[in-house]
Amino acid sequence: MKGGDRIGISVKQTIELDFFKNYKVLAGHGGLNNQIQGVAIFDAPDGYLWTKHDEFVISSGYVFKANPNLFETFTRSEEFTRIACLGIKIGRYIDEVPQSVLNAFNDANIPLLIVDPKHSWMEVNNALLVAVMNKNIERFHLGQLRSSHISNYSYQTRKTKKILSALEDELSYPAMLYDINAKKTYFSSDQFRALSKDLQLDDFWQPSFDFSKETLCNTLKMVRYRRFIEDYRKPYSWITVPITVDNSVYAYFVVLEAHKIIDHFDQFFTKFIKEITSQQLTDKSRISDYAYSLNLNVNDEFYTVVMAQRDESICFSGYRDFINNSIKSLLSTQDCRFALLDDAHYYLLFRKKCNVDSTTAIAEKLRALKKALEAPRYGFIVTFGLADVASSLYDLNKSYQRAMRALECGKIIYPNKYLWTYCELGPFAWFSMPKEECDLILKDFSDLINDESQKSKLETLKAYLDCNMNYSLTAKTCYMHINTVRSHITKIIKQTNIDLNNPIERMKTEILLNLLLNPNQSNWTK
Repeated sequence: MKGGDRIGISVKQTIELDFFKNYKVLAGHGGLNNQIQGVAIFDAPDGYLWTKHDEFVISSGYVFKANPNLFETFTRSEEFTRIACLGIKIGRYIDEVPQSVLNAFNDANIPLLIVDPKHSWMEVNNALLVAVMNKNIERFHLGQLRSSHISNYSYQTRKTKKILSALEDELSYPAMLYDINAKKTYFSSDQFRALSKDLQLDDFWQPSFDFSKETLCNTLKMVRYRRFIEDYRKPYSWITVPITVDNSVYAYFVVLEAHKIIDHFDQFFTKFIKEITSQQLTDKSRISDYAYSLNLNVNDEFYTVVMAQRDESICFSGYRDFINNSIKSLLSTQDCRFALLDDAHYYLLFRKKCNVDSTTAIAEKLRALKKALEAPRYGFIVTFGLADVASSLYDLNKSYQRAMRALECGKIIYPNKYLWTYCELGPFAWFSMPKEECDLILKDFSDLINDESQKSKLETLKAYLDCNMNYSLTAKTCYMHINTVRSHITKIIKQTNIDLNNPIERMKTEILLNLLLNPNQSNWTK
């Protein structure tokens, strides 16, 4: 449904804003009163399938250049009729929109806009959020108090304290109100003072240090201040709102975000994990302070999991929203925090639960996550390395190294699995094989490796060892005549001079065959 008196902003009101002054309407002028309720990105061929009602959909145009028929597919879909408008960057990937597409927008009364090429989707989203807040706050005439509304100061004091306390109970954020004329401060609880003891009062609206500033609402002059500092016990973020009476500031209202702004995929947890795994953060007191700010208990124990993607051409960072949403839908914030380490690895931190077989529970959750992520449209094949010895926050780097060893060695020792634990690898977890050394060890198989026609003999040998050197069982497994199996094994033994009756020689051969016949072996030997 378009239009209506709902919380949002119309397309017409949007393009009249200063931020959107360079946006032009190409088609769909009849839908300028459509209400915008959110922003979505359309830069994947099936991206339109995820659009919701009344969204401002933005595209760079690349997806339409790469898929010439997509415009028509999109405009004929049911999802097309849901959107408020579509914004596209002309001149970057496409120079013009086909007339048939313009007609479709006109017929559906859905505006097609030319987007300012300098604007990112995040900038568009922020501008719309501020505009919506301003529009709806003005409806309720907030932000200004009249002089006649202030009376009975004693009553005001009691009510102020009661309101602040109720706000903290409801929001779980401590708050403060400072009366400039009376030079009196009201707190929702002692928690505000405890968390902000190292800040001066004026710092909340006139910071005396380096900070970033984000305007949340122009009408209320609501601002978020953020401070990045080494001592993580100090507040790093708070929201300040000036209270005006007859256009003069009489008080400041402050909400402190120091202890709760971080959620389970926040940039600060990612920063914490990256500093841990790169050994930039090793001091126990700093780890403790950092953990406190992230609402992590240093007395708890944790399991570390590293998630990887088999196909190195697929970068996790390009699908961050999809992966984050999948993790959030399956894993509780109380039990798991996660971070994108790099294009190829995700880090998952699971809190150990008392009297619960945590590793079994984690394995079940990872199986569900794997199923959710391996949707055909993305081509993911994910694997996991689990450090299955719980550790404290001070030993997270050690756990990370164990998880990486499980991931890297597990795919060689157990190539048919997707989850490997450190302990199941046994002594193999301690081995590291540089490529040069691997090449030397493989020299006995060089003739077979270099001759593609000989590869079947290697596969026969692997099956023979998997079948505990039983010729009949190997023949059934490989769908070969038993004499062919005997012939292959005899030739391989002569070519490589291996003694399969020697347990050590046999174990070495099994490992090398796993390496040779594993498509990921080149990654392991780097």
